[in-house]
Order: sequence, then structure tokens, then C-alpha cells
Amino acid sequence: HGTAASQPLRLEFLARACFDPPIHAAMKLTLVLSAAASLLSCSHALVLTNRAGTKVTPTQQVINMMTELKAKGVKMVQEEQKTFTIYDEWVDDESKRLAFDIQDGAAKIEELISFITKAES
Repeated sequence: HGTAASQPLRLEFLARACFDPPIHAAMKLTLVLSAAASLLSCSHALVLTNRAGTKVTPTQQVINMMTELKAKGVKMVQEEQKTFTIYDEWVDDESKRLAFDIQDGAAKIEELISFITKAES
């Protein structure tokens, strides 16, 4: 399972891997869960230091990482909802414009048919 000295390096690597944008959510979850299993399976009491310099247990560290991951996920969902709302409005506007163009085109066809009929008589 590694020594106490190798655990902070492993956690740092896992934390960086979990929060790099190109990694997909399933991979992030797998990394977080494997980190949790690894940390919880250690038989000795291990204390880590977080970014703020306070000491945290491996369980607290995993909970912190999962909380950060959840916050990132919520932010991504909100951004996606905003993007979809903009797209949905564009689709609605284009549908209305195209419906008007079709209606206008149909009226123009009727006008031209009437003109051709008058010209032939």
C-alpha cells in the first residue's frame, strides 16, 4: 500500500489527475474512489497537510476531493444549461423565421400562379 512518505505524492498526483479538464467524469470518479479505497485500507494512522497547511486525515482528504469534484460538476452542468438555453432560443428564432419564409414563399407562389394564369388567358 505504500509508505507514509509516498502517500502525499500519490494523493497529489491523484488530485492533479482528477482536476485536469481533459479527464472524463467516469475516469475522475474512478480515480477518486481508488484513492479513497487506497487511503482507507492503510492500517496506520496517516495525517496529511492540505493546501491551507492544516492537517487532515486521509478520509477527510478524500471527502474534500469529492466535494471539490462535485462543485466542479455542478459548475459544468450550469454552464451546459446556459449554453443549451442559448441554443434553444436560437432554434426557436430560426424555426419562426423559416416558418415565415415558407409562408411568404407560398404566398409568392400563389401570386405567380395567378399572374401566369392571367397571362395565359
